[in-house]
Amino acid sequence: MRKIVRAITVKDNKLLVLKRIKSQEIYWVFPGGGVEEGESDIEALEREMKEETGYEVKVGKFFANYHFLASYMDADENFYLAEIIGGSESNPHGPEYDEHNEYEGTHEVDWIDLDRLRGDDLRPEEIKNKYIELIKK
Repeated sequence: MRKIVRAITVKDNKLLVLKRIKSQEIYWVFPGGGVEEGESDIEALEREMKEETGYEVKVGKFFANYHFLASYMDADENFYLAEIIGGSESNPHGPEYDEHNEYEGTHEVDWIDLDRLRGDDLRPEEIKNKYIELIKK
């Protein structure tokens, strides 16, 4: 089983996400990626956020765990709250952005206004809904 870490990062009342465009669907995901051998969750998430979004983050509290099971992957995903401390959206450089990559479709750094979060197709929906409950309090 693959171990993945993802960040929940908010700035100016907007959630940092990756917009995914694949064949006939458009949806958003929390940025992050795989934990490499010898890495802690925090080290992996700091590295992945820099690669995928261009931002440097300070990883905060653990938020939730989600088991992702699909025909192409069995993964244990840990979600953490994170804060942007540097970097720039103009400099993502992970393998997702290579011209000839193994990923279907495209990845784009994007922001979702927290006020419209409920209506957007942010995946996994269970984590989105748990976060909406947290910010409603």
